[in-house]
Amino acid sequence: MNKTLLFLTIFFISLTNIVISQNKSSLHLKNGSIIYGKIIENIPDSIVKIKTECNNILVFEKQKIESINSTKNEKYKTIPYNLTMDAGIAGFGGSYDASISLLITGTYNFNEKYYVGITSGIEYFQIPVLPVAGELRADIFKRNTTPFIYFRGGYGFKLIRDEENSSYIATYKGGIMFGSGIGIKKRFTSEFAMTFSIGYRHQQTYESYDYVLGDRWNSDYERHYFNNRTTFRIGFIF
Repeated sequence: MNKTLLFLTIFFISLTNIVISQNKSSLHLKNGSIIYGKIIENIPDSIVKIKTECNNILVFEKQKIESINSTKNEKYKTIPYNLTMDAGIAGFGGSYDASISLLITGTYNFNEKYYVGITSGIEYFQIPVLPVAGELRADIFKRNTTPFIYFRGGYGFKLIRDEENSSYIATYKGGIMFGSGIGIKKRFTSEFAMTFSIGYRHQQTYESYDYVLGDRWNSDYERHYFNNRTTFRIGFIF
């Protein structure tokens, strides 16, 4: 578990650095040329250094520059279809250890701030489950950085086989799932954003053991689990 958390943390930090480095600026020269890249130095009334997409560093005098435009100042843009991939930890509820979940959500955007879609992936609540849920998400503002809320509900299907041997027969089932939360979304381009959220997660699971040997009436049991967890998630929207 610790190795998995470390791997995911390194992966997310690396991907974040890659995305941030993709912020571009355009340098408009008075001769009509346009240079695209990342501004690495801007000295007032002197020079501007820009690193191009080919990793070349160019230096221009301020009097030769007409204007400098940065993608960081782009207006809020939306595209109708989005794919969100996010990972999180569900814990702080019940007697079981915190567990990692990986989810993929396909959404359709309407009215610029609202999203509806379907979520699936893999999670662990006593047993591994495959959640299939409808999702509703809403941005609070039409900005590159905005709070958002989400609601999802559906069913978690078991991802484990029933067991049968000479001693017992074990049966597993999934169950109803739902959740909600709040978070922050940071849009870097019209096609990429990151999210950080905290929320509530409910998942029902079921197991029963039918023992072949021993006192059947005292050994056999059935359990219906009602898991209520706090979730912390980080996601990437494409």
